[in-house]
This record gives sequence, C-alpha cells and structure tokens, in this order.
Amino acid sequence: MWDPIDDVEFSMLYRKYFGRILGLLQRRLGNRGEAEELAQEAFVRLHGELQERTVLRPFALLHRIASNLATDHVRREAARRARESRWSAVWDGDACAGPSGGGTGDPARALEGRQAIDTVLAALDELSRNVRDAFLLHRFYGYSHQEVAARLGLSRSTVEKHIMKAWRHLVARLGAAPGSPRREACENDREE
Repeated sequence: MWDPIDDVEFSMLYRKYFGRILGLLQRRLGNRGEAEELAQEAFVRLHGELQERTVLRPFALLHRIASNLATDHVRREAARRARESRWSAVWDGDACAGPSGGGTGDPARALEGRQAIDTVLAALDELSRNVRDAFLLHRFYGYSHQEVAARLGLSRSTVEKHIMKAWRHLVARLGAAPGSPRREACENDREE
C-alpha cells in the first residue's frame, strides 16, 4: 500500500528540483516568465501524480512532465502565430497575403476583409453560447480541445462536436465550398 506524499516531502522535492526544471524550461522556451509558469504547472501535476500513486523516480517523472509541457507550449505558440498571421492578412484586406501577412494595402480589399470579419462574427452570434465559446476558445485563442473542455466544464467529445457544429454553421452561412481558399484555411486549423 502506498501513502500519498505529505507537504513536507513535497516541499523538499520542490526545493531540490525547482532550479533544474526552471533551467530546462528556460533553455527550451527562451523566456523566463513562461518557464516559471510551466515549472509551477509541472510541480502541480507532479503533486497530483504523487497523490495518486507511488513514484519511484519523481525527478524523472517531473522532467517528463516539464518536457511535455514545453513541447505543448511551443506547438501552441507556433499555431497561434500562424493563426494570427492568417487573420492579420484578412484584417489587412489581403486574405491571399500568405504567412508573412504582406497585404497589398488596397483600401477596397481592406474594406472587403473587414466586411468578411463582420459576417463571420454575425454568423458566430447565431450559435448557442457553448458552441460559440468552444469554437472561439479553440480557433481564436488556441486552446486544445481538452483545455476548452476543462474551461467550459464539458467533455472533450462535446467540445469536439460543438466545434464541428460551428464549422458546419460557418460553412453553410458563408458559402465556403470544399476546395475554396477559405475552406482550406479553416481545415488547416483543425486539431488532429
């Protein structure tokens, strides 16, 4: 039978390993503030694991947790940057600007892009709150399906269904057909 770790033992682990984990994360992320946040999250997750089961090598588990958090963070940030680049191209009125976002500066296209955004926002307002929130948290804020589920108090399956419902609604409302640039841009953002 195992005993959950007590606060004194966990404090000792924290003092012993925090600097090493922080260094690992800072090297991976290049940002001390983000590294500190992920280090804290890694210790929270380790604490949960130590409450559930016996861990023979807590540093190895902590290292794995921190590495996974860093990998997820880097991926999420890359996806966010790509998404922002695509959306800035739309806001600049040049949906075909590509990853650099270098729009043409054409005022007519800028107006067209802003009108397209207004149409999307109006279509999203037609959805129920949970469907809209799930879609926006995933699509615009970069949360994973699991993170959206936790934030909204829903199951991952329900979140996935809500996001697909929002996609179908937007496609129906905006007339994006398979193979269209708008449809392909949307499909590139779907979580695997």
